[in-house]
Amino acid sequence: LGGNLQMYADLLGDSGYVSWFGTYPDLRTIYSKNIVSDNFYVRDTWRTAYKVIFETNLILENLNIITTENDKKRTEGEAKFLRALNYFELVRYYGKTYINGANNTQPGVPLILSGKINYNGNLSVARSTVEEIYTQVIKDLTDAITVLPVNNSYYADVYSAKALLTRVYLQKGDYKKARDMAHDIITHSGKSLIPNYNDVFNTSQNTPEDLFAIQVTSQSGINDLITFYASEANGGRGGDIALKDEFLNLFEANDVRGSFYNLNPYDDKLTNKYTNRFGNLHVIRLAEIYLIRAESNFRENTSL
Repeated sequence: LGGNLQMYADLLGDSGYVSWFGTYPDLRTIYSKNIVSDNFYVRDTWRTAYKVIFETNLILENLNIITTENDKKRTEGEAKFLRALNYFELVRYYGKTYINGANNTQPGVPLILSGKINYNGNLSVARSTVEEIYTQVIKDLTDAITVLPVNNSYYADVYSAKALLTRVYLQKGDYKKARDMAHDIITHSGKSLIPNYNDVFNTSQNTPEDLFAIQVTSQSGINDLITFYASEANGGRGGDIALKDEFLNLFEANDVRGSFYNLNPYDDKLTNKYTNRFGNLHVIRLAEIYLIRAESNFRENTSL
């Protein structure tokens, strides 16, 4: 979530809208849709996700160590939120696509719900089905919603879990549940849209739109969104990923998103979303929830 997952989506999903000028061969193979088996980005993303999953499993198996009931509930909710978040990303990048209305027995990723692994034995774990992974993700998030507080500082709260669950329902094609969950968040979360588009990004604090954001400080280091999207003046490599005119031309003349870029010394157009090397990572925003509700209303022919 520190940049790589979004970068993969941009490079894999490119249909003539972005350019890759970087020198990293493993990222170039993702851009060219010619990924080889020893790609270390693919390997390390898998490892990082399962590292988090193993850690959350250990926490959930040892909740009784926590003696304060509210702390125990909050910790359980945070762990289940993080486990769900990682499994949701894993199954989308490494599993087959979820098909609404099908049995979804196609290969997903290994489902491991215990931290008690015998590292001296056989570490091979069979892939679970896509349906099994989605079922577990929904269960974890549903459980998290029942125990997370409404306010939880910079950590996941009840509306963070609801927002991620809204994403999952949309991905499944369960538009009624996605619509209803999105409407609940918009109505009750207390979050609000920021009038000025420019103010959404590069903030050192959470914004009124943020449902879940990761804090970045000078102590924790910069994120890869800066590394690969920003100019050297803004702390990046100079613009490994740049916008094409074909993308900017998608927006109407008065849409600020069509001019939301800066030029590097080579006149490449770099997005203005990532110019603060210590800016927060805005993982889930209220704007996305509005879009999910709109899409779901359209699919269901409703107007909630």
